[in-house]
Amino acid sequence: MLVITDSETFIKQYIRGAMSECELCIQFIYGRAAIYMNENTNLRIVLAILVVGLAWSVFSPLPVVAKVRSHLSVKNKKLSVGQEYTLKMKGISAKDKKKGRKVRWKVSNKSVILIKGKKDFSITLRARKTGNVKVTGIYRGKKYTCKIKVKDDGAGEQKPKEQTDTNENQSNIHMNASEINMYFISDVDKKHLSESEKHIYSYQFKVEGIKKSTEIKWSIESDEKVSCFKVDNGRVYMWRSPGYEENHEDAFVVASLSDGTWVKAKLHGYSERNEAVKNIVNGFVNDKLTSDMTEYEKLDAIASYVSLNYEYQLYQSDWITMALGGSGDCFSSRCFVRYLCQAAGIKAVICVGEGLDGMTLAKADGKLYVVMTGFRDAQPRKYRVYEPTEESLQSIVSRSHIDLAYFD
Repeated sequence: MLVITDSETFIKQYIRGAMSECELCIQFIYGRAAIYMNENTNLRIVLAILVVGLAWSVFSPLPVVAKVRSHLSVKNKKLSVGQEYTLKMKGISAKDKKKGRKVRWKVSNKSVILIKGKKDFSITLRARKTGNVKVTGIYRGKKYTCKIKVKDDGAGEQKPKEQTDTNENQSNIHMNASEINMYFISDVDKKHLSESEKHIYSYQFKVEGIKKSTEIKWSIESDEKVSCFKVDNGRVYMWRSPGYEENHEDAFVVASLSDGTWVKAKLHGYSERNEAVKNIVNGFVNDKLTSDMTEYEKLDAIASYVSLNYEYQLYQSDWITMALGGSGDCFSSRCFVRYLCQAAGIKAVICVGEGLDGMTLAKADGKLYVVMTGFRDAQPRKYRVYEPTEESLQSIVSRSHIDLAYFD
């Protein structure tokens, strides 16, 4: 027998009885020794090593790595009034973390559950009063829901006071308004929309029942990292629009007095552009889509509507401005298609990447389709709805980082 590396030492130990066949086999399994046969090889030793090695390889446990899908830490949770809880998104790959992906969080009723803080993959909640709430995490186009029930069993912290009251029993100190609905309209939107006489676009808050010499510090209190509201010496206004899907933002304007007391008023912020676009989207669904149409027919009607009624405008990538003004680029088109599909009850995601201009991936009647709205064409633009090949689909999914689990 001819051996290399440490084999000679191990074989001698085995022959002397200082090492068992199993121990010898381990050395070969982990590559610490190797066997080469020649005319003088002891066949009994070789066979013994091979038999033990085969048995070891069959019965020894091998590590199995399972792919873990993203999921919430819990799907149902019970909280007491005043209790805090951190809900987490689990199963996030290191690759997604490196790419900076984040979870978008939504709370169905913020009067029951207060958002204390948000991180990339978690949200900290505080129970304010009894009720039922749905907390939704949106990650890579898929929604994950946790149902939370808040009960008042006397446990936890003390229930917070009404936010519109002062923090002391001083009934003579109050705001000139306890609750305001406010709207935002940008200069760009004013090209297509007009301000409504019924809507408030800024409001001057005042604290009444205090001495003129009392100093006031004004601030905005909101669950959002960056609030839509700003305050300047009591004048509250909106500097941006709430997101289209969020629809509105709730906040408080806070007046902190120099004697340590404070008073708050509720704010509800809305967007003129969002309201107008929702009317356009809902009008299309009600006028152009019928209950007897298949999902594919609805998909075709959506693609036709966007391509035939809207012009191409280079570098105009805001789909809401496109819906209002009648023109946009290929990015606007695919976003517009996606939100029309959403209103029609069809799941769809936009495709991004080189060679994917104007593409939206949608599921209709159990099949995946690519919706391609024309770009750089004169109105009426061409459009196409087709079922991609498996190879083409995988290429689109890979380049656009689409999670097909969203369509399940």
